[in-house]
Amino acid sequence: MTDTSKVDINDNKWKILVSELSLRNGTFKNDNESRPLDPIAFDGKHIEFSKIYGDFRNVKWEMDTITASIKLQTRERSGFE
Repeated sequence: MTDTSKVDINDNKWKILVSELSLRNGTFKNDNESRPLDPIAFDGKHIEFSKIYGDFRNVKWEMDTITASIKLQTRERSGFE
């Protein structure tokens, strides 16, 4: 029997360390095309974040855990900031 509750992430046991990482003017969009867009309100089926700015410090990926100190700023399509 296979244990489906276990997710095999980073089987090779990589350890990744990053002292500083910056993201400038990024965009993330996820649309569920089977549902109509609500053009004036937040719509969880049509998410679009733009103007993403992030500063990440002391990023560490070890086994299945990622840790970091993060400052993040963005704007969602609906106007949520």
